[in-house]
Amino acid sequence: MKPRELGIGAAGPGGVGACATARTLLLAAAVVYVAMICALFLFAPEGAPPALDLALTGYGPDDVAAYFARLDRPAVLHAVGPFRWLDYLFPPLLALGLAALFRCLGGRGGAALAGAVLAVIYGLADLSENVLIDSMIRGWPNLPDNATVIRAALATRIKFAALGFALLALGLVWWKRRREGEPS
Repeated sequence: MKPRELGIGAAGPGGVGACATARTLLLAAAVVYVAMICALFLFAPEGAPPALDLALTGYGPDDVAAYFARLDRPAVLHAVGPFRWLDYLFPPLLALGLAALFRCLGGRGGAALAGAVLAVIYGLADLSENVLIDSMIRGWPNLPDNATVIRAALATRIKFAALGFALLALGLVWWKRRREGEPS
């Protein structure tokens, strides 16, 4: 069999389809991310607290209570409005884009498969986090129960850990491909 028949070529082990899909999804994720940042920082009402989604190590009930103390009606409407809608679009775009990129660069190799699984875990954790934070904010001014806060914080930590490990795996797959002399 010729390399082209195996789906191996200049585009990588995953073929042209996986690479084109990765580019498209990652570009869409980047556009949505920029829109999220604009919505979060440029269009936020004055005095609105930063999103809980950004807490790299999670948060606890006291942090959420302090967050709720800073909320007012415009901040709540902003938090459950355009920013949240964009935040529901971003995780699947990034997760699927990364999974396609792993397929493009690494085919079905172990590191590529592990990276793709980590990317999907990231996407599911981020979406879970979004649902939990959304439900907490929609309950404002009542504080959420501690169990919901703990689940949301755990989803946040899993999200960042899975994304970090996926990016490390991406670096490993890229490095391995470069070492083997394949174009990237």
